[in-house]
Amino acid sequence: SIHVQDVDASGRPDYATNDTGRQQQQQAPEYGLAGHNIQQQMNAAEHQYAQAFQAKEKLEIMHRNGEINDQEFHQGMQYCGQQAGIARGNYMQSQINSMNYEKQAERAYAQLASEFPEFKPETRNEALRETADWMRENGLDDDLLRQIDDPNIIAVARRSMNAIKNEQTNRLENAALKQQDTLPLENLSQLQSDVATLQSQNKASSWSEQVKIKGDFRYRYEAIDVEDRDSRERNRIRARVAIAAQLPSDTEVGIGFATGGDDPVSTNQTLGGGGSTKDVRLDKAYFKWNATAGLYVQAGKFSNPLYKPQKSSLLWDGDWRPEGIGAGWAAEHLFAAFMGNWLESDTKNRNDTFSYSLQGGTKFSLGEAKLTAALAYHNFPTRGATPFYGDDDDPDFFGNSSVAGVYLYDYEMLEVGADLAMSVFDMPLSIYANYVNNQDADDYNSGWLAGISLGKASGKGTWGVGYQYRDLEADAVLGLLSDSDFAGGGTDGKGHILSGAYGINKQWSLGLTWFLDNEAGEKNLADRGGAISYDRIMLDTKFKY
Repeated sequence: SIHVQDVDASGRPDYATNDTGRQQQQQAPEYGLAGHNIQQQMNAAEHQYAQAFQAKEKLEIMHRNGEINDQEFHQGMQYCGQQAGIARGNYMQSQINSMNYEKQAERAYAQLASEFPEFKPETRNEALRETADWMRENGLDDDLLRQIDDPNIIAVARRSMNAIKNEQTNRLENAALKQQDTLPLENLSQLQSDVATLQSQNKASSWSEQVKIKGDFRYRYEAIDVEDRDSRERNRIRARVAIAAQLPSDTEVGIGFATGGDDPVSTNQTLGGGGSTKDVRLDKAYFKWNATAGLYVQAGKFSNPLYKPQKSSLLWDGDWRPEGIGAGWAAEHLFAAFMGNWLESDTKNRNDTFSYSLQGGTKFSLGEAKLTAALAYHNFPTRGATPFYGDDDDPDFFGNSSVAGVYLYDYEMLEVGADLAMSVFDMPLSIYANYVNNQDADDYNSGWLAGISLGKASGKGTWGVGYQYRDLEADAVLGLLSDSDFAGGGTDGKGHILSGAYGINKQWSLGLTWFLDNEAGEKNLADRGGAISYDRIMLDTKFKY
């Protein structure tokens, strides 16, 4: 009833300076300024919620178009969810406050009506406005069970009525208000019941906003053709579920489970074994503290926090979860990340090894395009260590060099990566590249990839295609953690990757990945005839929720 522009310097409605103000005063709610302030709170909460929803939609569009990476998208979605929850809570509290103000002011008037029988209805409304305003300013809404016959409230109401009587008892001329009868007084039990209902609704909604469950399921058919070996076909599944709870102090605690065995770079489960039950393992278990809007710290077993150009896997397989500590910082044009990972943390095994990564990058616009680039250093002190995963009697170094059953080199890797994202025919287009060099190895110590992707299967009828070429030498990266599909897994491979996807709906898509003319074993098979050819086709149907 009272517009924002008709207020004085203190933010209170200006009734006296112009006709508009006087008209609005006459049209004001029963409880005047207090009611106006509560309505402003409700309007602000509704506006905040709408902004959060609009921001969520914008984030989804930017993510779909490749304008932001996964980390930025998830941080943005988390912030939008927090703002929406705050807005909902503010709206509920405003409703509770409104009921409390009305009850207190109405009770105050009822006790004073006999003292001022000459007061007309419009004068009563003026007194109630002043009384409710005083209650708001003194924070009486904080105690929902305060006795409504509080002597302070009665005293303020009495002073207000006396002042009005002495100055002008008939200032308002609104006929509707003049004919208005005294509102009936409801009992306190009804108010308490209404408040309890609102609080119950607020608690129910806050649970769903503070605890999130998400997951995915994938069914895959694979055909593998390796030179001088029998061809192989198999059917595999992958199912993952993750639960994240938002706690006070901007803290998140999460846990996730996935199919598969203990392989650090695969959550696939091959079907067979006569219908035997399949393994489900701990995939994530972490806490994450958002210290500021752009800074976070986490620890446990968590998703890889490092930037990877278009999620490529030159150094890290997508299923690998670091175990240790991590941190990240992001500003408008700069970002940084730290990852500390235990390859083995138990000194009992005499193989305890802590590795770390430092990464810094930038992102900025080039006309209509967006460039993201990063430089990183990774230190994995593995020289002289036995394998961290696999059969002790038949150690596997996943393409890396070894001697006498231990790693020959450390992996002190310098990495640079970048991607250029833009929109072509209203579809996201990305051109990207990644390069790495191991400073400790003497030869076969570098790797690189370059690729292009167009479109994204993000909804009904949408599609995406991609091409990538990769050359990863034997000691460029730690083979244990690199892509488990390319050239048979590990390092010492090169070749082409073709991919495509089509969206059935927003949560269901079909996909094809073809590892074409891969060559594996340039170094490791040099004394046995050289590299062998490796081809692999994967057909996927994916669901996410």
